[in-house]
Amino acid sequence: IGYNITIHWVWELHCVMAHFAEIDDNNNVVIVLCVDNKLIGEGQGGESEAAGIAHLRTINGADKNYIQTSYNTLRDEHLDGGTAFRWNYAEPGSVWDPENGGFIPIKPFASWVWNDTTKDWEPTTGYPPEGTGIVASWNEDEGRWDKWDEASETWSPYTW
Repeated sequence: IGYNITIHWVWELHCVMAHFAEIDDNNNVVIVLCVDNKLIGEGQGGESEAAGIAHLRTINGADKNYIQTSYNTLRDEHLDGGTAFRWNYAEPGSVWDPENGGFIPIKPFASWVWNDTTKDWEPTTGYPPEGTGIVASWNEDEGRWDKWDEASETWSPYTW
């Protein structure tokens, strides 16, 4: 019970700490945990991933596997202009790619394909253009984007 209360409390603080993904034997992310930066050496020459892993193993068991992840990384870009870290922020259900050193997000639709350049899943038809104000939704059955027509209150195939 204390474990869940601690996790809930940390998320309420928006995890302003170092983040670590717990990885199972198949490289699936089970949960993302936070560790206070002071416990892993911040201000003492930089934070240490090894110290964070050791701390989590002390609490949760020596048999657990952890990989540090960055809350500020998405699609291999740092959201604040810094250096991207391991492609994407880990989330439960995402996958750790140990050969290439990055987190693969959850595949949103069966038909979407992995883009190794953007480090994300993408629709085979591409995305609708940005800035058009068009509300679009992926139609998995048809493998296309549909746009919302407010006048008829229906979705229709979107072409561009």
